[in-house]
Amino acid sequence: MQPKGEGHFASDWPSPEIMAEAALFVRWGLYEHPHASLDDQIARRKVFMKFVERSRTEAATESLFRECFGFGYSEMQERLSRYLVGPALDAVDTLQTPIISSDPDPQEFSHLSCTEATPAQIARMIGDWERMEGDRRRTSDPSLSSLFLKRAGITLHRSYDEGERDPRFLAVLGLYDVDVGAKAEAVPILDAAAKAGVRRPAAYSALAELRLEDARSHPQAPGGRFDPDQLASVLSPLFQTRKISRLDAKGYELVAEAWSESAKKPSLRNLAVLKEGMTLYPFDSELAAESAKTYEQWGYNKESAVSK
Repeated sequence: MQPKGEGHFASDWPSPEIMAEAALFVRWGLYEHPHASLDDQIARRKVFMKFVERSRTEAATESLFRECFGFGYSEMQERLSRYLVGPALDAVDTLQTPIISSDPDPQEFSHLSCTEATPAQIARMIGDWERMEGDRRRTSDPSLSSLFLKRAGITLHRSYDEGERDPRFLAVLGLYDVDVGAKAEAVPILDAAAKAGVRRPAAYSALAELRLEDARSHPQAPGGRFDPDQLASVLSPLFQTRKISRLDAKGYELVAEAWSESAKKPSLRNLAVLKEGMTLYPFDSELAAESAKTYEQWGYNKESAVSK
């Protein structure tokens, strides 16, 4: 996700610094190394792809990393540092290509097929990029940000007016509406994308936050708190996400916020998902703070202390 303060749902991407390190890690895993044998390079690629594949369905913990690569984060950091000042720069200068066969095993990729992108698919991808660029530049370059968001609106609404209703497109359009403050328009669009099971965690988090705001404006339980139906309306898209993809850090924060507004005290089992979130995002200070606050509010002081 983007850094907090520049739009929660502008992107599912991390900060530029983390993205740069991730790009270096990918290059280390897939690209040629001038001083390594071909067998070593192929073996490295296989291990890297194994880690990527397992990370799709498992938490990308250091334990998983060590299981795949045979060493931990500290050694990986050292290897990347050495790689950065040598083979990585050589690869950029000589435009070396990834170690991916031009004649892939048909059995390994039998589930894949390639088709020409449709105008609607092109509009979705370009509109999403324009949307994210617009939000990313809100602070650094407001005028350029406004231009990108305006272009994104034209791109996306033209496709919508032409009848495009693909769930992935609806998720992008809904996130765009949130970014530009059109929250009333975003709710039914994001709801439709969620009902279709779109694989876009930020869309579910955005929908949950919009429902949270609505519930806070019209609390149905005594003391200005949420009744069970309101609580469920916020939590349901978040737990739906966990069935099809990994929930983003903002999603776990919203779980904590929703339970903090509940009229009924949650059990530790209800709040167990917060431990899951802190395991997946151990360096997210806002998630840790929100989780600790919720635990403490309901008298779970031991769990609160661990979260801080």
